[in-house]
Amino acid sequence: MDPAEPAPSGTAPGGPAPSEPEGGDPVCWVDQVCPACGRLTDRTPAGRCATCGEVWDTA
Repeated sequence: MDPAEPAPSGTAPGGPAPSEPEGGDPVCWVDQVCPACGRLTDRTPAGRCATCGEVWDTA
């Protein structure tokens, strides 16, 4: 980084990155995203998407 350039927003020149949390959804929800429709959904006991009915691996 050129010292003459301003620091990116939210950072101090030569300083550490901001300590604020990034936010967002936890990655542990990835098993609840239907591979067919992409919706965050609960699987039914039969292993189907509750939104579109697509069957996906329940393991």
